[in-house]
Amino acid sequence: MIKAVLFDLGSTLLEFENQPWEDLLHQGIEAVYNAFHNHGATLPSRDLFYRAFHDTYSTTWRDAEQSLVEMEIRLLLEKTARGLGLALSDADVLSLVRVHYRPVSSQVTMYADTIDTLRKLLDIRDFWTERNDI
Repeated sequence: MIKAVLFDLGSTLLEFENQPWEDLLHQGIEAVYNAFHNHGATLPSRDLFYRAFHDTYSTTWRDAEQSLVEMEIRLLLEKTARGLGLALSDADVLSLVRVHYRPVSSQVTMYADTIDTLRKLLDIRDFWTERNDI
């Protein structure tokens, strides 16, 4: 009996990259910088902030590829902030994660066949459930 079907969400059921990933990353970094700025944080220049964030992102991504452990944006934000001498509370980090992902989430689309695929899987589940109840 099939008990579960697992999907990778991105690029399987939903398209997260309707814009180049590098553009989305840049928009997320810009949004984080603006959030810090709007809350009165003393910040380096935008260029220095962007470079620090991007360098930390690149290093963390390489580590994730080697270790096969997914990169957590929360840790990336904490690491970047620490490197820039900025203190963050847990609530600040959660808020910045949301801010960073807003450019991505605002342009996510569902593939045309996602709903049909999920419905067909439910039909298959129902079919096998009925047969096993006999």
